[in-house]
Amino acid sequence: MMEGILAIGPGCLFLFCNVELDIYPHNSQRKPIFQQIFKNIDDVLWKEAGCSSELDYTEQSSWMLFLKYLDDLERERAMKAELVGKSYGFIIDSQFQWSQWAAPKKANGDFDHDTALTGDDLINFVDRGLADRNILADQAFNAFSAFPEDALVRIAPDEIRKKGRVPKNGSIFFTIFQTFMSGQDAAGNPAPSFGDYPPDFFDFIIIDECHRGGANDESSWCGIMEYFSPAVQLGLTATPKRKGNTDTYAYFGDPVYIYSLKEGINDGFLTPFKVNQIATTLDDYIYTSDDRVLDGEVEPGKLYEEADFNKIIEIKEREAYRVKLFMGHIDQKQKTLVFCATQIHALAARDLINQIKTSSAPNYCVRVTANDGALGEQFLRTFQDNKRASPPS
Repeated sequence: MMEGILAIGPGCLFLFCNVELDIYPHNSQRKPIFQQIFKNIDDVLWKEAGCSSELDYTEQSSWMLFLKYLDDLERERAMKAELVGKSYGFIIDSQFQWSQWAAPKKANGDFDHDTALTGDDLINFVDRGLADRNILADQAFNAFSAFPEDALVRIAPDEIRKKGRVPKNGSIFFTIFQTFMSGQDAAGNPAPSFGDYPPDFFDFIIIDECHRGGANDESSWCGIMEYFSPAVQLGLTATPKRKGNTDTYAYFGDPVYIYSLKEGINDGFLTPFKVNQIATTLDDYIYTSDDRVLDGEVEPGKLYEEADFNKIIEIKEREAYRVKLFMGHIDQKQKTLVFCATQIHALAARDLINQIKTSSAPNYCVRVTANDGALGEQFLRTFQDNKRASPPS
């Protein structure tokens, strides 16, 4: 049946696995512990504005328990893989894992109250960090503006909740995996919304950034694709095959078309580049007793490597020196993208660049991340404006 085209993505998080969540223990002696956990959650959520009963926040508490369970499950699997000499690819990017933002720990295993997100920081992270993939889906939606307006449909969670059903009147549909894994049944219980569509509803499905999902039996990513198996499915990725996404290649098979980086440059779609590596005398680090720790705790004897800097350890002098070298290598009058390890790192890099720049413009270097909201989006639009050939002077 000819119903429409579904575009999933881009930049999906793939938060959820197709696993059994047995949150209620069979051991009756442990039941009071879990009852207390639910009571603690209730005590916090019922105070939220607009909540009149437990039904108003059942979905939120379910997701919190699920994300916590999934994090524990993934770490258990990573440990098992390590014991047999294998690598394990986490489904969730590190910055979105429960143990990173909800329950971070110090080197000694104690809860890290300084790092854990609370209050407005937590709300911003959930709204603009965990949910930031919606922004990427909106970008894909806007890219199809040449089609008639009534042909395009954005499958959005708030619209589904408001209307009580998934949208079906359209020709081209856009969504992300989180939306398809959310929803409620007639009784108000959590249920994946993709099941509201018949399996043959879509004729052609495009999965952007398909390397981000693990197409194995334990992934809901695969479950969604198998549900819509009558449709032709096309996976798009700019990430070369590697250990972390071999399951995705196993699902889609060998590429049917490859457009190389060299071709993209020769055709004028991509910018020629050269690699200029920066090496310092402090690209790895082991704490010694005469080093001064400004904040947090350092694990004695641990070798901190390149991948750890600006994620779990920060040496400000090192970063300042690297930014100084970077600014000396580039043409400061040309537009430049600077990719950073985290949003906090991006803030530090922005400040360092603005301290070194030769330009007198206050917004010479700006941060564009999920936490920057509407202002960040405005900065991005300014940067994308081809009429502006250079940064502010």
